Amino acid sequence: MGSRATGLTTGVLTISLDFELFWGMRDHRTLDACRENLLGVRRAVPEILRVFKAHEIHATWATVGFLFFGGRGELEAGLPARLPEYENRELDPYREVGALGDSEEADPLHFAPSLLKQVAEQPGQEIGTHTMSHYYCLEPGQTIEAFRADLLAAAKVAERQGIALKSLVFPRNQFNERYLSVCREMGITAYRGNQASWVYEPRNQGERACFGGGSALDGLNEPDRAPRARHAEDPARRAVRCAGRRFLRPWSLRLAPLDPPAVEAGSAMT
Repeated sequence: MGSRATGLTTGVLTISLDFELFWGMRDHRTLDACRENLLGVRRAVPEILRVFKAHEIHATWATVGFLFFGGRGELEAGLPARLPEYENRELDPYREVGALGDSEEADPLHFAPSLLKQVAEQPGQEIGTHTMSHYYCLEPGQTIEAFRADLLAAAKVAERQGIALKSLVFPRNQFNERYLSVCREMGITAYRGNQASWVYEPRNQGERACFGGGSALDGLNEPDRAPRARHAEDPARRAVRCAGRRFLRPWSLRLAPLDPPAVEAGSAMT
């Protein structure tokens, strides 16, 4: 994920982007409520790639597997052998597959193979996985068998486009340690872990409701400059844990009074 080097003596800035379109919003926003922003992704991705190229920035795009498909028919043909059985059925995106459009042009909020092609063609950009279906690893009803099937389906559709998935970002940061064995089976060598703070402890949707403001305030806090291992490797798991450190959010006029002062050019950051 970004730079996987270990034993570094200098700081590393690792950028991971959750690329999900409506699949990452459907459980708490309506399609109409975020349609404009999601359509804006079509302009944002090429611009982000332009900036990354100009400044030689490497990044990982943790992609929901559904985005690889060119339309509903392709997706239906690539469904996992086992689907999730969440107790809260509203969390299950597979219930909505039949209502999707026939192509990316007809349904640009659920499919994005053309955008992924642009990402894949630019050097320094890694396409990782955000699971096939934005799978929730801590919700009641989830199982390790369904997770394995979901991740395998994501790996297959990526492989058909010449992409080997090596990095994983757990959707909603619902890190489940039991699932690391599956990640190892699938060839995942790096995953984004949560920060060492009670605010970022893995929680399901119901538990998150009690702590909803914590991660939102992360971008307003003064950065933690204390030296610490950003990357830790467990030989038994054979995967590098890249601890999430900062949440990047759009600038907000409403929250501007809470923003810390801008860091002056040339000041040291670790």
